[in-house]
Amino acid sequence: MALTKCKECGKEISTTAKACPSCGAAPPQKTKLSTWIVGLLGAYIIYHVFFGLMNLSTSLTAEPAVQAQPAVTPPSCSISKIQIKSIKAGFVDRCSRSPCYAMQGVAVLTNGCPDATGVELKIVALDSAGAPVAAKDFWPASINNIPPGDYTFSLDHTLQHDARMKSFTLEPIRVKRWQDR
Repeated sequence: MALTKCKECGKEISTTAKACPSCGAAPPQKTKLSTWIVGLLGAYIIYHVFFGLMNLSTSLTAEPAVQAQPAVTPPSCSISKIQIKSIKAGFVDRCSRSPCYAMQGVAVLTNGCPDATGVELKIVALDSAGAPVAAKDFWPASINNIPPGDYTFSLDHTLQHDARMKSFTLEPIRVKRWQDR
């Protein structure tokens, strides 16, 4: 039989006693080592099961990454292999009551690369002195690869009209191979 001090009155009492004979308070109970081990092990298991299930559910429900950017340019293709073959475009008055000009036309580019590739173009509007008035970069085939050979595309509404515009240039500025969908 072991003795301990009562937590209320401080007198010695047996650890097996149900209450202190002096004040009636229950003696402090010793916690067995096995109780501590079981408690810690249970907390460990609950923690890892909970967070393991959260990670599992995240990996099961996560959508695969969508590639918004084009892939690396194939070594067999370079900007020098893309040529603007022809341009027929200008500003046309699209309204009957008051002038409202919109760009309208088509252009043809030649993809001299051995494989289909995405092409980005720059259109620059120039004033009568040859100074830039407006510019826009665009992908004429959107996120589609252009096959080798000639490709005709629209220039409609590419630039907003400005009365200072007298001419424009169109040139390829980048090639990228888009991922197949």
